[in-house]
Amino acid sequence: MALLEDIHMRLLRPHYVVNALSGVCFCLYLYYWVDTSAYAIEDEVKLLLGILVLSLFKFRTAPTAEERVSAISMNIRLFGVYMAYARKAWISLAIFVVVWLGNNLTSIATPEELDALIESTRTTGNAGTPSGRRKGKAKEATTAAARADAQPDAAPVAVVVMYAAVWAPASRYFETTFAQLSLKYANARLRFAVVNVDISEEMTTKYGINVASTTLEMPTLVLYRDGQERRRLPSRSVGTAARLAWNRSFDSVVNAFELDDYIDKTDQPSDSRGQQLIG
Repeated sequence: MALLEDIHMRLLRPHYVVNALSGVCFCLYLYYWVDTSAYAIEDEVKLLLGILVLSLFKFRTAPTAEERVSAISMNIRLFGVYMAYARKAWISLAIFVVVWLGNNLTSIATPEELDALIESTRTTGNAGTPSGRRKGKAKEATTAAARADAQPDAAPVAVVVMYAAVWAPASRYFETTFAQLSLKYANARLRFAVVNVDISEEMTTKYGINVASTTLEMPTLVLYRDGQERRRLPSRSVGTAARLAWNRSFDSVVNAFELDDYIDKTDQPSDSRGQQLIG
């Protein structure tokens, strides 16, 4: 049961399901309903065999299940595009491309929304943060925690923001890990947010997010506290080798951001305020 639950959580996500179904349905539509009288079906079979070989190779070499599913879905959709092109089904091809791209676009959010979320951490001061506790402010932290628990909509002490890009496969693969972090650690004092870096060049420039096509920093995780950036993964102060060394694991984020210090043992995981989606 645990294996089935893990597969359901990791792979049965809207992005993967829609991409896979749209690709398969499009190929079936072209095969059964589009005229092939002037088309050499043998060439299509050869291409299909080649794609199957590539998919099998990727399935064996991919490090994660998410990457395997994403690669196979991509191959299916590319095969569908070739089928439509070979059959000169231009209208069907245009509709499919729109659906393909539309499935990878998110709703537009303004930089002001992210600014407001980060600025909200400034109003709570240092009470309840790791630094505050290490300085012996246990009483103030407890008081702040009580106020936050009594007021669910109170401003958070800190915010963890995931800057992601739809064109970066690593961003999609990390979605599950970030969701698990949110489910375990989100509470009135610690919030989580996901931001699509493609929605605003102004936002990426302001917060120093590298969106170059060759970047090794997607996704970028940033911890904001007191209205300022406190920590970042991968760190900008390390070299290329160190950035590649970050394995994007659950524990690496917990340790780097000291997330355990933001919750009490009595806190319960939040499923209603867990992950705030921006973008």
